[in-house]
Amino acid sequence: MNIKVSIIVTCHSAVEPYFEECLESINSQVVKPHEVIVIVDGYNKPMIYPNTITVIRDKSKGVAYSRDQGVKIATGNYLLFIDADDVIPENYIKEMVSSVMWKKADIVYPSGLLWCKWGTEAPKENAYFDPPETIILEDILKRNCVLISSLMKKEIYEKIGGFDSDLIMFEDWYFFLKAFLLKYKFVRASTFLKYRQRTLSRNHVNEDLKFHITEKIRKMIFDEYPKLKSKFKKK
Repeated sequence: MNIKVSIIVTCHSAVEPYFEECLESINSQVVKPHEVIVIVDGYNKPMIYPNTITVIRDKSKGVAYSRDQGVKIATGNYLLFIDADDVIPENYIKEMVSSVMWKKADIVYPSGLLWCKWGTEAPKENAYFDPPETIILEDILKRNCVLISSLMKKEIYEKIGGFDSDLIMFEDWYFFLKAFLLKYKFVRASTFLKYRQRTLSRNHVNEDLKFHITEKIRKMIFDEYPKLKSKFKKK
């Protein structure tokens, strides 16, 4: 099986100071990616990173648009999205590819270290996110249990149509919900993402907004799959 992994890194001015650490973790992989594509969203300083394809926009168009732009450039047959403030261990790609080859996975998802370097960058303490080994409908309807930095076939992204840029957050959850309902095979890899917690990240917005977006996504899914609504209410 010829697996060519295109890594797409999304970056903006708030996380650019962390990007060097992210890129170092990518360059340290024991299994090298086919290419590294960096989409810099809303940053007017020219940046050149060795061994990457870099696109710089001076006006922000959002992370979903950036990922879609990266996919259009990608020449690999597998995609791996990474945020510029996150870090991956040296075996990350190796374990992801192994799950594709030996477990016939369509989408491979990691565990996550919810990480705050030196304990000063976010109001939360470090924690470990341990997603279920087997994802079931009840789990993924309640919350997103698949981290964005999952390995997937490029054809899956293209079939679903990418991430919904109209959603201001949780667009990855909506994407993976649709992939699950299309019966793609999800497999958990034996590795983890170091997910940096930052005070100003999208996931630290007010709880009312998060609840509103969560309900909006469920409604979008239930409108498309009406039978799911009654099943979810029974839980």
